Amino acid sequence: MPKKLKFKSKAWESLQKGIDAIVNSVKITLGSDGKYVVLERDWGSPVITNDGVTIARDIDLKDSYEELGAKLVKEVAHKTNEEAGDGTTTAIILAGELYNKGIKLVKKGVNRSKLRTGIVKATKEIVKTLKKIATPIKTKEQLEQIATLSASGDQEIGTLIAKAINKVGVDGAVLVETSPTGETKLEFIEGYKLKSGVISPFMIFNIAKQKSELVNPFILITDRALMTVSDFTQIADAFQTMLKEKGIEIRFGQTKDGRKIAQCDVPLVIFADSMSHAVLNGIVSNNAMGCLKWVGVKTPATLDKKEVLSDIALKTGGKLLTRDSGSGINSITTAHFGRCDKAIIDKNETILMGGKGDKKAVDSRIKDLKEAVNKRVAGGYNHDRLKTRLANLSNNVALLKIGAPTPTELTEKTYRVEDAINSAKAALEEGIVVGAGGALVYCSRKKGTLQNKEEQIGYDLLYSIIDSPAKQILENADMRTKATLFNWSNPLDKITNRHGYNTETRQLEDLCFSGIIDPVKVTRCALEYASSIIGTLLLSDVIIVKREERFDQQVFDMQGRPINAG
Repeated sequence: MPKKLKFKSKAWESLQKGIDAIVNSVKITLGSDGKYVVLERDWGSPVITNDGVTIARDIDLKDSYEELGAKLVKEVAHKTNEEAGDGTTTAIILAGELYNKGIKLVKKGVNRSKLRTGIVKATKEIVKTLKKIATPIKTKEQLEQIATLSASGDQEIGTLIAKAINKVGVDGAVLVETSPTGETKLEFIEGYKLKSGVISPFMIFNIAKQKSELVNPFILITDRALMTVSDFTQIADAFQTMLKEKGIEIRFGQTKDGRKIAQCDVPLVIFADSMSHAVLNGIVSNNAMGCLKWVGVKTPATLDKKEVLSDIALKTGGKLLTRDSGSGINSITTAHFGRCDKAIIDKNETILMGGKGDKKAVDSRIKDLKEAVNKRVAGGYNHDRLKTRLANLSNNVALLKIGAPTPTELTEKTYRVEDAINSAKAALEEGIVVGAGGALVYCSRKKGTLQNKEEQIGYDLLYSIIDSPAKQILENADMRTKATLFNWSNPLDKITNRHGYNTETRQLEDLCFSGIIDPVKVTRCALEYASSIIGTLLLSDVIIVKREERFDQQVFDMQGRPINAG
């Protein structure tokens, strides 16, 4: 396919336009006084949201060159969201400021390799400072404050999230669902969470959420690799036999060429060591035709894999098909299939809710694991793995059911709740720092000196832009005109790592005391991914895109007469 190219200044200009398009659309949402953005949908109501990554993901630019810049900033937001679950707007603002100031230096002819090295060194120092000033979450109130701030000040949501996480733990599952009654409430149900996700992205049914949600699925568990078409057909035959025994109807339909095919919308989750291309092709193609609704989950890569799979089989009422038995996939029977009320699977984890296993057998396994944990030496690998298995078997899943008067408000509220859950968990993992961009402001005042003067340019560049999120928060609160930010009238020794501007009181104060705090993980990820991607982009001189083939289409009226464009 033919390509189009742009070089140097023209390339930089196009990239900058694409980056600015994303930044300008997202930056207005930052802070408690941030604004919202309305997103058009092909069907249903428009979405009103202030979630940075959701807004960025929705933007597609007509100009192919500019779209490259936009995609790179989207990648910054995506990676931040993937690891920290929040902070995407901060990441986008940092990325935009870093490129806009960095490209000016490039145009002046600075050594770009040294520029990037300076950015990398500055990133490491700032992250080190952030970790140094971070404090662990010590109280439930601090957890509530984090969740409330991320949920745009919704105290009810903050309280429910803190209660949920305190119950299930930082590694536990907190899920968001629509409340059938319109009332927002918290429920706990039996569940099992495994840190292992879908085998192939082509088995993701919900593209928007990047996960598969299966209702009343059957569960098949094996520690084997499924390698041949015969493995696939034997599982399909056993599954069909099991459905018939349970009286579940299998419908039949026709393909476009008239072939009769079975259509079974009863979902199946298959835990397997791996799947060959032949097996994956069989599952994915049948899923696409509506014949099956199967999802493969990779078995965990741990030394106690067999024991973990045995726990899942026990929890779901199935039977582990293991290679140690010496029998192949052809030995599968209906007894090997377990079941649960719901399965939620993404690329990193699997959650099984309401397993149909024998409760007495599960309780007995939990008792045995507790005794084994007590006998092991604390801190050892086996001790930690036993504790993990015990937690997975005995933990509940928190269901936060969200209600709202209209679908538009419900969608917006759901985004806020998901961000708040991620923020609260991030705070528990790595601790908290002062909020409202204050942590990066504090770091900006700790700039050092490098021996290499060319690297110093990149080092100074990053330190000069990390206060941009705090400035944007003030601008969104109509406080930028005061020109007080960072022109500190107070002596430097009186400004600590707890200080910042409170947009409610419009004063410089101890924000930690006021409950305005951020998870350090969120701030760290935003900085690291922005500096990584933009630091690399500043090395680029040429952009290459596909040549678009244009077709002049003539429009006709109902009688077939051509309609003039004018």
